[in-house]
Amino acid sequence: MTTTTSNLGAAKNRMDIQSEFVANLRDSIEKGVVTLVDAGMTEESTRLKVLQTQQQLGVQACRSLIPPRNRFCPCSGKIAGNHFEWSRSGRKAGPT
Repeated sequence: MTTTTSNLGAAKNRMDIQSEFVANLRDSIEKGVVTLVDAGMTEESTRLKVLQTQQQLGVQACRSLIPPRNRFCPCSGKIAGNHFEWSRSGRKAGPT
């Protein structure tokens, strides 16, 4: 009877050690995954900022190349002048 009790106690002790190991392993993997996700999000955020900056610089470069009187507005489809807006057909649309 003492041997059986000792064997059960030893088995319980091993199970406790293994349970603790698995819990620590799970926590470690979870922290690693969170770190990888954070790194990926940081990298993607940086890429997005770079692309936005490139786009802004491209728009500014285009604006600086086109004289103010002849700027075409892609949203309205009109060419904006100093005092009048001209449609694509070339007809005067009225004062701006």
